[in-house]
Amino acid sequence: MLTIDRGDSHYDDAGGWAEACFHIGLFLHWATRRGLAAPRHAARIEQLSRAPGAYVVQACDGKLLPDDFDAAESLIRTLYGAYLPHYDRTIREATGSSYVAGLDDAVLADIERFLDRELRRLRPDAEPHAVASKPVAQPATRRRVRHPKFGEGEVTGATTEGGRTKLTVSFEGGLRTVLASFVVDVED
Repeated sequence: MLTIDRGDSHYDDAGGWAEACFHIGLFLHWATRRGLAAPRHAARIEQLSRAPGAYVVQACDGKLLPDDFDAAESLIRTLYGAYLPHYDRTIREATGSSYVAGLDDAVLADIERFLDRELRRLRPDAEPHAVASKPVAQPATRRRVRHPKFGEGEVTGATTEGGRTKLTVSFEGGLRTVLASFVVDVED
């Protein structure tokens, strides 16, 4: 079985296993949340969410294989082929490096939006926001909210500092960090 990607081919440049496998784990996390990955990954979504690179090292022996997915191998290979240059360009702009062990919510949201667009282009019947049965580490994400100044947007991340929750929201005018107390949920 031919691998889709291998952490050992990135290890020398990355300087560590978690960094060498982070981009692999990030793709696997996205695919798991979209219902494209094998069920064994959905059962461990919290671990995959917290440390994508370390998860790939531990659970996948540092490799991404076709049997890590329930979706057709050709679809996964096409998505992964489109993902790699976008991922590399995006994180180089954000961090100055191709290898990281973590990214901020805005960068992660950009990568997810790119993959969702690619999935819709390749498989128009796909549900771009299908989520695995277990929630990701930040359950507040992926909901629509309205802010009095910035309008409607989608929550892409949440943090709590000093008892105050801050949301990263993708508004039409761009990403903004706002206090949760200033937004209301938008009903579908």
